[in-house]
Amino acid sequence: MNSPMNEPHVKLLKSLNDQGVEYLLVGGMLAIAYGVPRVTKDIDLFIRNDIENAAKVLGVLEELGFGTAHLTTPEEVTKNEITVFKDFMRLDLLTRLKGLKFEEVFPRRATIFLKGIEVPVLTLEDLIAEKKASGRPGDMEDVVQLEKVQAMLREKQPKP
Repeated sequence: MNSPMNEPHVKLLKSLNDQGVEYLLVGGMLAIAYGVPRVTKDIDLFIRNDIENAAKVLGVLEELGFGTAHLTTPEEVTKNEITVFKDFMRLDLLTRLKGLKFEEVFPRRATIFLKGIEVPVLTLEDLIAEKKASGRPGDMEDVVQLEKVQAMLREKQPKP
């Protein structure tokens, strides 16, 4: 897997794992990890939408010094997309993704290893579905590349 992750990203993901947060890496970082040639500096996390999970996420963000995390409540996280910053890192916390339900995609999640950290992610198929559902031009460009990756992976599978 390709990895656009830097040390602050790794620290964040490790802390989320350590605190038992239910999340999935989604968005541009995941597209890059799957092999799409693109650039992004933000990290998008799809989190289970409940107060307990949101409180764990905010606890991690406060511990890591995300400046505005302390101004946000778990209730606000469950109702809105939240964006927080630390240094040059932008983090988008998503409780909804167009066309996908966390309760459906989390059980079938994939796992990748980035810089030694086990990271739960959307499957390639779910990432393609999400990007198609968004309909944004940049996402549609990603879909073309992700479908090429998907075709390559299918070709590599042993024939019955």
